[in-house]
Amino acid sequence: MRHRDPATLESLMRAAMDAFSVDGYHGVKINRICESAGVANGTFYLYFKSKEDIYEAVFKRAAKEYLAVLKSHEDDDLPPALADLRDVETIVEYAVRTPALHRTVLEDRKSTVNGVQVFREELLEQRTNSIKRGMKAGVFRSDIDPRLAALADIAVTGELISAWLNNPRRISREHLIEQLWQFRMRLSYEPKHWQGSASKELKRSKTSAQVGR
Repeated sequence: MRHRDPATLESLMRAAMDAFSVDGYHGVKINRICESAGVANGTFYLYFKSKEDIYEAVFKRAAKEYLAVLKSHEDDDLPPALADLRDVETIVEYAVRTPALHRTVLEDRKSTVNGVQVFREELLEQRTNSIKRGMKAGVFRSDIDPRLAALADIAVTGELISAWLNNPRRISREHLIEQLWQFRMRLSYEPKHWQGSASKELKRSKTSAQVGR
């Protein structure tokens, strides 16, 4: 069994993540990853079989971290509106840090990258369950299909973020987050629960936290 140094593996993973995020899968060559990681080209093949192999490894790591953050918002027992705001912030942050991976998940519907379809289903399940909890709490509309609403939410969010990534100077990140959050609320919430803005929601949550101390 070949020996794999954890530090070298991490260097290759980080270099690959940076390269794929800038130029996408097709724009990156293995020798570029190796040069950035500070290893010889031959060393690469002690850790990965191919460029596709390391791309899948990078994707799976990013996807696992991404879902863990989204699920942590549920564990924090946040009010639905604040949990959704945190979700949107996480999704935008993820797309900014790893735009190539964002496009793999939300744009390339024919992607053959191993793990993409599983991740899409997990993302859909996470959002569907969030909507179900909101419905149970009486905050979300009772006349919607949770899974269909989740599909619509993910599709629109993905398309808008992709368009923004192509021209980030057109609107600020804060404005993008505000609009995505408002879309979620109009799609799923009872009207009386989606009046307001992200800044007001954050201020209200801080006030509630201080009162509860």
